[in-house]
Amino acid sequence: MRCGIRPHRRGRVRVERESAFGKAVVHNYGHGGAGVTLSWGTAAAAAGLATVGGAPAGDVAVLGAGVAGLTTAHELARDGWKVRVYAREVALATTSALAGALWLPTGVCWGETEDERRRFLGWLAVAKTRFLEQMRCGGWGVRELPLWEPGSDWQDPRFFRDGIVTDRREVDRLPIHGPPRAGLFWTAIFIDTPVFLSRLMGELRGAGVEFVERSMTSAGEVADLPEPVVVNCLGLGARVVWGDDAMVPVRGHLVHVRPQALNYIYHGNYTYMFPRESALVLGGSYEEGVDDPRVDEAVCRRILAKHRAAHGL
Repeated sequence: MRCGIRPHRRGRVRVERESAFGKAVVHNYGHGGAGVTLSWGTAAAAAGLATVGGAPAGDVAVLGAGVAGLTTAHELARDGWKVRVYAREVALATTSALAGALWLPTGVCWGETEDERRRFLGWLAVAKTRFLEQMRCGGWGVRELPLWEPGSDWQDPRFFRDGIVTDRREVDRLPIHGPPRAGLFWTAIFIDTPVFLSRLMGELRGAGVEFVERSMTSAGEVADLPEPVVVNCLGLGARVVWGDDAMVPVRGHLVHVRPQALNYIYHGNYTYMFPRESALVLGGSYEEGVDDPRVDEAVCRRILAKHRAAHGL
């Protein structure tokens, strides 16, 4: 049984630049349940904002080492920056590592204006391109799997427009064990997060990225950092450090069982099943406003009951 806290932000994901403490500060946080989904897209955008005005690459601090922080550090290092990551926990110790992830923007706000929503779709497209590149080269834990979803169309229809997903179709009967029911199919990009994050950490170390174990609990601590450019990927930490009241914790539970050789994904809102190498991951829950990281066994029992019913067990 596992439990993680999603860093959801009301209104929109924050990717923008400001001046504070005599530094250039770039924000990249608020991804909610779509941190992996958006990772490369918002990371590329944040790295681009770090060099606004044609300033040469130099020393840069990245705050936070979940998937947003690590992919941002990767893009900055690739652009020639000397990157130092400040974080309390790194990679496999973070919420980012708990679940097998899909390239699927759930549990996240797309934006409140048309411009914000177009930018969101742009991040999605960039991330998809990178994941497909990593799938082709291998070693990243990225692969395509058929996704079966029961019931009618509950996903945001924008996700299926503009060529983002091209093979979505309705089926009269899902070809999986369980009660007969109609549903939806599309080919999903699946990211095995422990494999992905391990490879990402290897790339970062190879690029000379430095890691410093340090929590950020106030704006003053950011002001004291020696780097002239800071990229804030703190997630929920931005609620305290930057006073961002739009940040909302959303607790999610997962049940890990022995790995099984399944060649598909089951995804019915927050009842989902991901076949990771290390475990079959059963989810889930969406508990808005809950920031208690302790596992609630009653919630996990409900997750198991939902999966047994969905698969006729």
